[in-house]
Amino acid sequence: MKIGRNDPCPCGSGKKYKKCCLGTEHKPVLNEQHPDFYDFMEEEYDQAIKDHVFDILKVLALDNDNSDQGIIEAIQYFNDNEGQISDDCPTGFLNSKEYEAVFKDGHFRPKLYAMLLSASFAQGIESGKVFLKHSNKYSY
Repeated sequence: MKIGRNDPCPCGSGKKYKKCCLGTEHKPVLNEQHPDFYDFMEEEYDQAIKDHVFDILKVLALDNDNSDQGIIEAIQYFNDNEGQISDDCPTGFLNSKEYEAVFKDGHFRPKLYAMLLSASFAQGIESGKVFLKHSNKYSY
């Protein structure tokens, strides 16, 4: 989705894009308050595949006993189904706004689900909600 010059800036400043982040060196940072946030996030899926973003979910051994169970269940589902996501996937890690976006207008959006799972995993590691056991798949 292309941002128009007169559209609200995705950074959430409330200014028009042309008066805010257009022409600057940095890309606008989207936040959940932007009406197109989840659409932009979903569009990043193909690049995330190319960048092997989801491979990290397959490689790391997680501490299932001490980690957020919603994220653990979703990652287990993702791995058990070899990355193929359907509408029966676990949604315990999604907040209500994310859940509504994933099931927008009654249509399941698997790419958005995968992107939100990846983001939740990263946030979980950072915030201490997800813990690693070890990772022996690749040794150096």
